[in-house]
Amino acid sequence: MPTKLKKSTDALVAAEGRLTAILATIDDVVWSISAHTYETLYLNPAAERVYGRSAGAFYQDSELFLNIVHTEDRERVAQMLPGLVEKGPVTIQYRIVRPDGEVRWLEDRVAVARSADRRPIRFDGIASDITERRAHEQTANALGELKAEEALLKAGALQSAIFNSANFSSIATDAKGVIQIFNVGAERMLGYMAAEVMNQITPADISDPQEVIARAKALSVELGTPITPGLEALVFKASRGIEDIYELTYGTSAKVHDLIDRRTDTAEDDDEQADDTGHGL
Repeated sequence: MPTKLKKSTDALVAAEGRLTAILATIDDVVWSISAHTYETLYLNPAAERVYGRSAGAFYQDSELFLNIVHTEDRERVAQMLPGLVEKGPVTIQYRIVRPDGEVRWLEDRVAVARSADRRPIRFDGIASDITERRAHEQTANALGELKAEEALLKAGALQSAIFNSANFSSIATDAKGVIQIFNVGAERMLGYMAAEVMNQITPADISDPQEVIARAKALSVELGTPITPGLEALVFKASRGIEDIYELTYGTSAKVHDLIDRRTDTAEDDDEQADDTGHGL
């Protein structure tokens, strides 16, 4: 019996020696603390290199694990351990501050060890220094943002080139349909100056009346709802997010001047009537 016991003891010691030797070669920190008192139960030699502190400091101070965590991450890390009991293993990234002030990023994989009756007895973890990896990720993200910004600038330059090109017509209106944008391409193709149409008329005003009426009828049949000839016939689909492509014939610049003159005369007549009505009150 004594011989068998000695052999078992020797085998156990040898196994522990091999495990200790293996843990001593690992770059990651292998740690274990009590689930009740948070006192340190085990730390492998990598702890001194990663944390910049001796293993003895952790054995002497059960709060040191939390105190070395960056203040901005400390509350999140403090809430992690109690949650392990209910949620199970977790992987968390946080920063630590070494004695020389250097900040390092760690990724900690933590699990709870339980007794035979399922009571938590230890928290075991493996902490990896991911500072360089985080730096690479931040650089990659910064490059990605820079490329995205460059793409936006190129797209903006392309849009600006198109907008200012005499080969592309660009017309935009406000919610009431009054023209707000009329680029040089529109001026060249349609024969109007921007000053003649912007803030004064709608696209329907310079379109062929018969074509607008025909389009209103066609839309009414297609959509099963009455469409009024005029601006509504031109923007009905677009105002509802439906792609719309159609052809129209535009009138001459002289038509615009005539239309504006008639509107001006009407507005002046209305003002005179308003003045007369006001004086009569």
